[in-house]
Amino acid sequence: MDSCILCYRFMSNYSFKDNLPLDLPILEALRKNYSNYEDLMKSDVTLSSFLNSIAANKWKDCCINASNCCSKMLANKTETAGNWCPRTWDGWLCWPDIPAGKEEKKLCPSYALTNMENCTYSYALKTCDKHGKWAMHPFDRYNEWTNYTPCSAKTMIEKRMYVSIGSYALSILALLPALIIFQKFRSLRCHRIILHKNLFASLLLHCSTQIAFNAEYVLDDLSGNSRISKNEISCKVLLVATKYFRLTNYLWMFCEGFYLHRQIVNVFAEEANLAIFYIIGWGVPIIPVVVFTAFRNVMRDSDCWALPSEYIDWALYLPCLLSLLINAIFLINIVTVLIMKLRTGHLDEHTQFRKAVKATLVLVPLFGIHFLFTLYRQKSVCSKAEEAYAYIGSLFDGLQGFLVAIMFCYINSERLEVNAIQVVTLVKMELDLKAGERDPRQKKSARQKSELKTTSILNII
Repeated sequence: MDSCILCYRFMSNYSFKDNLPLDLPILEALRKNYSNYEDLMKSDVTLSSFLNSIAANKWKDCCINASNCCSKMLANKTETAGNWCPRTWDGWLCWPDIPAGKEEKKLCPSYALTNMENCTYSYALKTCDKHGKWAMHPFDRYNEWTNYTPCSAKTMIEKRMYVSIGSYALSILALLPALIIFQKFRSLRCHRIILHKNLFASLLLHCSTQIAFNAEYVLDDLSGNSRISKNEISCKVLLVATKYFRLTNYLWMFCEGFYLHRQIVNVFAEEANLAIFYIIGWGVPIIPVVVFTAFRNVMRDSDCWALPSEYIDWALYLPCLLSLLINAIFLINIVTVLIMKLRTGHLDEHTQFRKAVKATLVLVPLFGIHFLFTLYRQKSVCSKAEEAYAYIGSLFDGLQGFLVAIMFCYINSERLEVNAIQVVTLVKMELDLKAGERDPRQKKSARQKSELKTTSILNII
């Protein structure tokens, strides 16, 4: 019973409603009222104090392990000769007798340091000093200490956050000049480039808000300040902004897919009204964000809305998933039409295959198809493979802006290489256009050359 109470006291504050566990006097009263830990685990008083069933089940696991530890110690009464640290239950793990000067390690329990549904492949460490006494806490010389630092998800999450922030920053550095280029030259103001501009702007805003939220709140929370748990209005506003701009990413990717599919499959189609794309790209995401905000505010107004809420979050997941699936269909149709056209061009099979693969790889980041490979949201990181999967997901998300900026602004579509001479030529063409405005005889020629060069530099598809 005492070990089970100890398990409760050692649970993270994040495991409890409003981050507040039961007071010690209440726990003492419960200990007196219940004769065994099984009854305590069924108590409505204790169970209702937890944030969710995940946290409650972790506490139950700890109680069961504590009981098993006590039974094991009582069953094995072998005396140890010499300097040995005695067997003990430290509140989370069961430790055997250890000879002086040795260190024992055990796999971290799933309930250590966190209320999240996770497991770890790291080890907790416990040291027996040369005098046969358990090592004390470095900042508290009166209490025995087990080093659970490797069990903390903090280090791993921090690394992923820095990778994420770095990839977002790289995308911003690529997107800003690309937007300036698209805006600067009037010869680039066709429907296709306008769609690119809006997608780039959406990605830029998403990267910016995501960096702000991760740096201001997530990393700050990991440092121990726990601003997320304070549920500040400013935090919720910034989080909603990240959700909105994330949705605009997916809807503008859908617009790109719809436009290109329409142009390639139906070559005689008239140019679509841009207003439709603006409504889809910037307007439609407002609806699921409003639904998400309303339900979170009423049903789960805690932790800055940052912790997942399975059913409510589907208001945001569903439009993203639909846009990816539809874009996947668009991509299949586009590649099919492309292959058919390549076959009529009397090219050898190797060339046909190379061009088809090239077109597919170029369109994957534009349509967001790569996100289909990281749709699964892991509840745990139990192996190196799962950790690698998490990093891949962060890189896919953060570097999308970088990839589309490189492919659809900086790289020549025919040779796929940066050509500084072409950039200089494009600037010269713009100067010629300005001169042409003053000289009608030069205007037509300069504009034709500029349009031709635009096709060479920016017309990836």
